[in-house]
Amino acid sequence: MNAPLSVPEQVRASDPRVSAWVVANAGSGKTRVLVARILRLLLAGVAPAAILCLTFTRAAAVEMHTRLFEYLSPWVYLPESELRKELHALQGSAPDAEQMRKARTLFAKVLDTPEELRIQTIHSFCERLLGRFPIEAGVPAQFRVLDEHQARKLRTDARNDLLRQIARHRRNGKAKTEGEAELAQAIAVICADITERELTRLLDAIDNNRQDLDELLPSLTAVEQHAKNIYPALGLDENETTTNIEDAVATPDARADLLQAASVLQQQRGKTFANRGQRIEGFLSGTPDDRRISDYFGAFFTANGAPRKSLASADMEEYNKDSAAILRDEQERLQDLRARHAIRRAAERSRAVLSLSHHMLAAFACEKKKRGALDFDDLIEYAARLLSESHQAAWVLYKLDEGISHILIDEAQDTSPRQWQVITALAQEFFSGHGSEAGERSDPPRSIFAVGDEKQSIFRFQGADLDEYDERRKYFAAAVKAAHMDWREEEVKLLASFRSKQEVLDAVDWVFEKGEGKPHV
Repeated sequence: MNAPLSVPEQVRASDPRVSAWVVANAGSGKTRVLVARILRLLLAGVAPAAILCLTFTRAAAVEMHTRLFEYLSPWVYLPESELRKELHALQGSAPDAEQMRKARTLFAKVLDTPEELRIQTIHSFCERLLGRFPIEAGVPAQFRVLDEHQARKLRTDARNDLLRQIARHRRNGKAKTEGEAELAQAIAVICADITERELTRLLDAIDNNRQDLDELLPSLTAVEQHAKNIYPALGLDENETTTNIEDAVATPDARADLLQAASVLQQQRGKTFANRGQRIEGFLSGTPDDRRISDYFGAFFTANGAPRKSLASADMEEYNKDSAAILRDEQERLQDLRARHAIRRAAERSRAVLSLSHHMLAAFACEKKKRGALDFDDLIEYAARLLSESHQAAWVLYKLDEGISHILIDEAQDTSPRQWQVITALAQEFFSGHGSEAGERSDPPRSIFAVGDEKQSIFRFQGADLDEYDERRKYFAAAVKAAHMDWREEEVKLLASFRSKQEVLDAVDWVFEKGEGKPHV
C-alpha cells in the first residue's frame, strides 16, 4: 500500500492543526491532500461526524470515499513496521503509540457509521440540511429534488405552456389578467424584430441566468422599478414613445416630395435603388399598423447605422437633381431621429425582456410548487436564507455547531457567492464567541481548509465568481487570526504534476523555448 502523501508540500497542506488555503495545480495531488487531511483528523481523535468535506461533484465524493477506505483497510493488518512507515509518510513525523492504536481501529469505526463521514457535494449537504429543518427553511416537509435533466425539462415545459397560453389569449383578443396582458405585450415587443431562432436563444439566455434574474425580479413591482431606471440611464424622456418618434419621421410637408423621389428611385436601373424606393413608398403610404420603421430607415442607413453614401443612382443625380437632394435632406434629418428611435426600442425591448424573465421564472416556480419539488439552485438558495437571513438562523447554527468542527472545501475556485454564504455561515461560529473558545479547547482546534486554483476555474459555472473566491480567502484568513487560531501566513502551493512524465514536460518546455508555442499577440 502506498502512503497517501509523497512530497513535503502535501504534508504541510494536510496538517489538521491549522486552517489553510491551498493552491493546487492540476494533477498536483489535490484529492490525495484532502483525503490525507481527513485521515489525520481521524487519527487526532476527531469524530467522523465532526468533519464536513464539500466536493464539486458526486463522482469526486465517491472517489474520495473509495480512496479513504483503500488507505484505512490495510491499517488493520499491516505489520507494525509498515504501518509506522505509512503514518510517518502521512504526517511527516513518527507516530506515537496512541496513533498506532487508533490507526488499527479507524477502519471499523468509519465502516460502522458510514453516514457520519460527510464527504458530499454542497447540494447534497443543503438537501440534508433542509430535510432536517424544513419548517424553519420554509420548504415542503417531504420535498423531492429535481436533478439537472428533470429541472431542465420542467423549465422547458413551463416555458412552452406559458407561450401557448399567451398565443391563445392573443387569438381570442383578450387576456384574463393584467399580468397576462403585460406578458403578451412584452412578447409582441420582443418578437417584432427577431427571428424564431433568436427568440429561442433569448429564452435560453434567460434560463441560463435564472439565479441572477430571480434575485433581481422577485415581483412585477420589481420589474416596473427596474424598467423605470432604464430610461434615465439611456438619457431618454420616459414620456416619449417610439410612436411619437415614428410620427415625426415623415412630416406631412415633406411627404409629397418624398413620394415623388421614391417613385423616381423605382424607375432607376438595378434592384438596389428600386428596392429603396419601394421601402420609402411602402412606409409613407402604409397604415400605422402596417408601417415598418426599420424598412424606412434601411433606405437611408446601412445595417450598422451608417448613412448610405449613394442614395441615388448616377442618372438620378444628373437628371433628377431635386429628388436626389430631397433624399439627402431626409437622410440628414433622420440621423438624430434614427438614433433616438434605436435607443428607445432598446429600452422597450429591455423592459419587455425583464417582464418575460419574471413570468418565465414565476411559471417554473409554480410548477415546482405543485410538485413539492426543489432544484439544485433552490437547495443552495433556501439553505443560504436559512443560515444567514431567517430569524431561526441562530438556533439552526447552534444545532449544527454541535456537530461540525472541520470544514474542507474542494474546487474552491468554482464555488458561487451564494454557496460561499452557506459555508461562511457554517464556519462563523468557529471563530467568534463561544464557538472560538470551544475551538481553542478542542484538539485539534476547529479549522477551515480550502483547495482551489484560479487557473482551473470554470468561470460562471453555477454562478462561480473568482472575485468572491479571493474575498473569501481574505475573510477566512482574517477571521482565523482574529480568533487567535493558526492560519498559514502564506498560501500552500502544490505545483508538482503527477499526471505527466518528465519527458513530456521537457518537450513542452523545448517547444516554448523555440518560440513555436508562444501565443501571437
